Amino acid sequence: MAVRRAWLVPTGAFIREFLLTRKEGYAYEIWKALKEERRRWGLVRPSYRAFWNYFLILQKLGLIRVVRVERGLPKARWWRKYYEITPDMREHPAWFAPQKALYPLTGLGPKYKRIREEAEARRIRVGTFFIRQYPDRVEEIAKRFRISKAEAERRIRPRRSPPARTEAET
Repeated sequence: MAVRRAWLVPTGAFIREFLLTRKEGYAYEIWKALKEERRRWGLVRPSYRAFWNYFLILQKLGLIRVVRVERGLPKARWWRKYYEITPDMREHPAWFAPQKALYPLTGLGPKYKRIREEAEARRIRVGTFFIRQYPDRVEEIAKRFRISKAEAERRIRPRRSPPARTEAET
């Protein structure tokens, strides 16, 4: 039975070490190596889709970048993208908590529910409420992930979703 202790083999740190060792790699080969490493430790292994979402977060943060693109197998539908660590990002603290770096409110855990309830009671968005109530935490997040306070606030505020489509528009 696999155990849920991802902190023993953290995904971000694993990807970083893999790319530091091999200089470049494609997502599927890194995922297979991560699965094997976690299997050896008896840990839960992520699905490829979950891993790919993690990879996209690393790209959005600018920690990794595409080096080259080549055809996979002869009849493959997808092209294979090779990634490397972006120069000057080898030691960035976001490697050890990329989801928290991109979406800081995910680091609140159970406290998020209480903050959301307070924000709803005041009829404001959760991110706006958090920024107003905890300016020191916003500065802490900015310092931890080496970003400006304005960038931290941008990441905390939710993105506006497009308006819902009516039946007449569909």
